[in-house]
Amino acid sequence: MALVAITGGCGYVGSHVAKAFKEKGFDTLVVDRNAARNPHTHKYVDILVEDNFFSRAFFDALDWHRPVATVHLAANSLVGPSVTNPADYYDNNFVKTKQLVDMMISKGLNNFIFSSTSSVYGEGHEPPIYEKSEKNPLSSYGKSKYMVDMMLEDYNRAYNFNAVSFRYFNACGASEDGSLGQIKGATHLVARIMESALGQGDGLKIYGTDYPTPDGTAIRDYTHVEDIADAHVLALEFIRKNPGLHQVFNLGSGTGYSVREVISAVEKNLNTTVQYEEVDRREGDPDKVFADIQKAEALLGWKPKRNIDNIAKSAYNWYNGDVYKKLTTSSS
Repeated sequence: MALVAITGGCGYVGSHVAKAFKEKGFDTLVVDRNAARNPHTHKYVDILVEDNFFSRAFFDALDWHRPVATVHLAANSLVGPSVTNPADYYDNNFVKTKQLVDMMISKGLNNFIFSSTSSVYGEGHEPPIYEKSEKNPLSSYGKSKYMVDMMLEDYNRAYNFNAVSFRYFNACGASEDGSLGQIKGATHLVARIMESALGQGDGLKIYGTDYPTPDGTAIRDYTHVEDIADAHVLALEFIRKNPGLHQVFNLGSGTGYSVREVISAVEKNLNTTVQYEEVDRREGDPDKVFADIQKAEALLGWKPKRNIDNIAKSAYNWYNGDVYKKLTTSSS
């Protein structure tokens, strides 16, 4: 049975990626320093290394088990702290990732799938955003991810290291079977709307209602996490059929939804009313951001199967389900 290694495989996106590979018949080798916090994810893990992705324990496991590919999702990922503490972000996201890739190359492990970010593009783009759009990352988070993208391009050219970089546009929702989702405290819009609808969290704010959009609220690209997970399986197929390449792909819905549209989807699917407060715009927030996904469609055969209604339904099933309730009860 073919084995895939996944860093951060007990986290939000990582656990869905592990589930997607398991459902396609792969075994999974997962490294995650926070695995104990997420016991519900372990059903999709065959071999668990509860440590950092740059640890000797994980490097030894890679050398011993020799996975067909390593999917690298572990990272420091909050934009705010990356501004106030950039050293941690450059060290963990770039320096330690370089150590991982160097180790893989030294052992002849040459297939790599990397979790990059749409933050590499920065601001000032007229949507849709293409993979070749100008890169202007504003935070240490975005910059550190873009540094890895550039490194992979050079490593591919120099060492024939095969890699795919995925630039996510707002992963959200939960597994449709209710087994996986985000833990309490998630900060993106769908999670905050869901918490507000269920009477949890600190209240929902709409930042700006005077954007030049049809309903006055900002438009963003929201992508179901299971669609994102499916892309990683397709990426492995692509790498194995097309060795000697480094390709970058946007993963998004390709359209975008306004804040009010997301709220309406939650209200419709939950048959409830979401309470919110309208406040001023946040400085620097663009009016519209969404991805062009034609490249992923053409080369990977990937296209999102789920829309904003699926995102709302799956998120509700997760937040209202037994697994989430057990997790939040045990952590409180």
